[in-house]
Amino acid sequence: MRRGREIVGATATWPAVFAGVLILLASLAYVPAGWGALNNFDPPKRLLWAFLALALAGIWSVGKGRLDRAPLLLSFGLLAWMVLRTLLRPHPAAEVEVLFTWVLPVLLFISASGLNHGRGARIVGGLLLLASLLQVVFMVLQRLGHDPIFFETTSAMAYKPERMVGTIGYQNQAVDFLALSAAGILLVSRSFWIRLTTMAGLLLVATLTGNRGGVLAFVSAFLVCQALAVCLNRSWSQRKKWMATAALAVGLCGVAGSIALVPETGGRFREVATNFRRSPAVASRMVMARVGWSLLREKPWTGWGAGEYAYQYLERLGAVLPEAKTHESLRGVVFAREAHNDALQFAGEFGIIGILMAVSLLGMALASMARARQMDGIAIPSMSFILVYMAVSSLFSFPWQTGMAGPLAGLLLGWLWPQHKAGP
Repeated sequence: MRRGREIVGATATWPAVFAGVLILLASLAYVPAGWGALNNFDPPKRLLWAFLALALAGIWSVGKGRLDRAPLLLSFGLLAWMVLRTLLRPHPAAEVEVLFTWVLPVLLFISASGLNHGRGARIVGGLLLLASLLQVVFMVLQRLGHDPIFFETTSAMAYKPERMVGTIGYQNQAVDFLALSAAGILLVSRSFWIRLTTMAGLLLVATLTGNRGGVLAFVSAFLVCQALAVCLNRSWSQRKKWMATAALAVGLCGVAGSIALVPETGGRFREVATNFRRSPAVASRMVMARVGWSLLREKPWTGWGAGEYAYQYLERLGAVLPEAKTHESLRGVVFAREAHNDALQFAGEFGIIGILMAVSLLGMALASMARARQMDGIAIPSMSFILVYMAVSSLFSFPWQTGMAGPLAGLLLGWLWPQHKAGP
């Protein structure tokens, strides 16, 4: 009997081991600079994600998946709509790679829903933490000018936060990965204090990058996740909950202090706070948003299809800028393939139909979490952290379209989706 249980346990955990190892490999994958590739980071990462999605799909079955019929059908419907709308474009091959960036997180979400997160949770969590630790080491060394991998490139950068690319490719995307990897501690430990300490350490490294949107998203997700852990822990006394709340407040003050003490990061936050209207970052995002809004207004229900934002951006710039061009109005003009607001770009490319599907799926996720009382220690805090981080970060950037954050978030959300059994 004991031998039988060991075989069953090993069989149940190997997909989690495989997924965790692939996540680690994807975080480290890049194409050497000498190869002359246009993008040295995202293509090899997406190739590994696609391989993982294919492998998980091979063991996935409708009867044993975590998703109920409604979210499963809605997920497939969203996939079908994104592909169909893109194929119906006048020039479907142009910027077609954008379709794959939107599709990959949904594919991983569906395929990961066939895994049992009760088995192998600590393995995946541990490998996530290992991946984040490696990125922390790389990023800190890069900031200090001791880059062990890309020294010739990063040593030429005078702006220290810009060097902190890890093996992700860009400091903002490295912050996205650090934040989502922080969910690993929620899978490894149920101790409030261990979670608090680990996340605070990763957040401190994220602060060094000067990524304002990423830091705000990390702090928001951190507070919501830890607040839920306090509220849902029925074994804690009221006094202990007040102590944990005080610790969160102290941690928040510590984050604010670290932001103020890091010259580059503090300066970027002060720039927006004191000179919001004249901030180059704000001005450029306003221009990008106008382009996205113009797409949505012209085809509100169906959108234009994946890749149309990048394809039409330059063509639409003249219409969204003031008729009288001045140095002030042109300060925010940059070339952008993404709207730096995932929801707006998604709406412009897939219309109200796509948005309704995505919002409905989100609503089902929240309803499923609300019913998952018996899984408070894993599903609710972890999914809350991921959803809040991606929602806030998507207001300022495009994490769902990057080579690491989007696929990783899709995978974790599918894997952690609470499964409800029949009965009282």
